Amino acid sequence: KIELRVGEKSEHYLVVDGMITSDTTEHVVRLSLSGGFYLDGETPRVSGACVSIHDTRGNEYLLRETLPGEYVTDNDVAGEVGVTYTLTIEYNGFSYHASSTMKRVPEIDSLSYRWDNQLESYRILLYGQEPEGKGDNYMWHLYRNGEHVTPTIDKVQIANDEFLDGNYIKGFEVDWWAHDFNFQEGDTVKVAMHSITRE
Repeated sequence: KIELRVGEKSEHYLVVDGMITSDTTEHVVRLSLSGGFYLDGETPRVSGACVSIHDTRGNEYLLRETLPGEYVTDNDVAGEVGVTYTLTIEYNGFSYHASSTMKRVPEIDSLSYRWDNQLESYRILLYGQEPEGKGDNYMWHLYRNGEHVTPTIDKVQIANDEFLDGNYIKGFEVDWWAHDFNFQEGDTVKVAMHSITRE
């Protein structure tokens, strides 16, 4: 049960959106403030925060603000499986911390597709071996012709290995049935598979 007070404009809460992956790249943390339920347009972005990531190997990464509310690492940062990362945010006199350990993720050995007559779009199917040991949780991001088509949490597909543990993933539909990303003949598709916490 989640109780929300809606319509109040006086209270704002810090909203954090970010992740670190095993890719060697800039990793982005976006900071904003919550808004009233009836807010029309974007919520306020948070500038001037001090944002850093440190890990259990003793590394520390200071993120720089490149756009209002968008903080990035250097482009040579890559996460490692088994290492715990802690995000620290200093903002408006408060300190916020969150930690998570990077978990394993199955290798995708191939992708396929099927035509969906109802949506008049191709659906993307994933194949790969799920590792043994229950408790793995996954999230998939999709890119069509280089454009990120799952940039928000309501568009990504998530699943766990509860009924699949240790088995071969054969044709799992990663472009969630509730969305039509309009994949058509000639499109190129990229799938990024992430391991996430149960929460």
